[in-house]
Amino acid sequence: MEEITQQLNAERKHNFSPTKKQRMPLKYEIRSRRDLVQIIHCVKKCLEKGVLSESSYWPEGRVRLHFPPFKDLPVNGPWPDYLEYYFEEPSTGRCFRLVCETYHGYGGKWEVCDHKPE
Repeated sequence: MEEITQQLNAERKHNFSPTKKQRMPLKYEIRSRRDLVQIIHCVKKCLEKGVLSESSYWPEGRVRLHFPPFKDLPVNGPWPDYLEYYFEEPSTGRCFRLVCETYHGYGGKWEVCDHKPE
């Protein structure tokens, strides 16, 4: 666990932006506006490079929330009060979730989700 924490801290400091051969971090805690800007910027770059693709997945049994396409989300805001997006990493088949409560500043996270792309 300590190793992962060090990796995330290093990524946070160096504005992590994976190339096609690299992978997204498995977990990233969003604790500040700066963290959110950084992960939005990183995800947008990954979408452009084909490292990630936006997923239409939504958890079964949950009310479907509608957000603008991620590519249209402004990097520096303004943002909706709550964000929740799902992405797929074609090279690994992993599904990722970006969730953040922006209105009250409670933070959020980037994480692997259980969904397997079809």
